[in-house]
Amino acid sequence: MSAPPHAAGPRFGSWLASACARENAREAVRELVEHFAADAGADCFQIVLAQAGHGRLAWRWSLADGAQPSLAASAVPLAGSATERAMQVGEPVPFYAPDGAHDPWLAEVDVHAGFTAPLPGSAGSVGAYLRTPPSRQQAARLCARLPHYAALLWPLLCRERVESASVRATAGMPVSASLNWAHEINNALSAIVLHADLALSMQKSRAGDPIAGLLEQICAESIRCANIVRQHAG
Repeated sequence: MSAPPHAAGPRFGSWLASACARENAREAVRELVEHFAADAGADCFQIVLAQAGHGRLAWRWSLADGAQPSLAASAVPLAGSATERAMQVGEPVPFYAPDGAHDPWLAEVDVHAGFTAPLPGSAGSVGAYLRTPPSRQQAARLCARLPHYAALLWPLLCRERVESASVRATAGMPVSASLNWAHEINNALSAIVLHADLALSMQKSRAGDPIAGLLEQICAESIRCANIVRQHAG
C-alpha cells in the first residue's frame, strides 16, 4: 500500500465499521461495494477474482445503475482483459469501451471508460467505470481511490473465501477434495495477516485513530479463519 487506507477518505473508517458488523463477509463486501461505487461516482463498480494459475475469471461482484450488488461465477478467460493488464503492471490501468472485447461483462452494462486496479497478490481486480468520458479530475480521483478500495476489500474477500469453504464443509460437500484447497486457504490467511499488519504499522504514529481498532478486528479475523481451517482439516 502506498498510504494508509484512512488517508483516502474520512468516511472509510465508518464504512468499514458498519461492514464488519454484518453477519458474514459476503454481506460486508456488498456493503462496501455500494459505498465505494457512490464515493467514486461510478456507473458500474466491479470486483473480479481470478482463478489462481488458470487465467480465468472465477467470481465477479458487480453493481450498476444503483441496483443491489450481484455475485456471479464465470469461466471467461482473462487474457487481454483490463484485469490482466492491471495485474501485470501492478497499478490502475485505464479502460476504454473500444478496447473492451476481452471484457464482455463490462459490455453488458454499456460503460464508456474507467479504471481497473489490481488486488494484492495478482488475485484479480477492482474497477470503477463510467458511461461518459471522465474529466481529468474524475480520472485522477479514480486512480487515487481504487488502490484504497482494493486494500480495504481484500481482507474481507479472503475471509469470504474461508467462510464459503466452511459452509460447504458443513453441508457435507468435499471441500478438501481439491489438492489446491489448503494452498488457497493458506494464501487467504497470509494475506489477511500481511495487510492488517502493514495497516497497523502505519497507524503507530496516529495514536487514538479510531480506524486502528477496526484494523485490529481484521487481524482477529485471521485467528477465526485459522480455527475454521483446523476444524475441517481433519
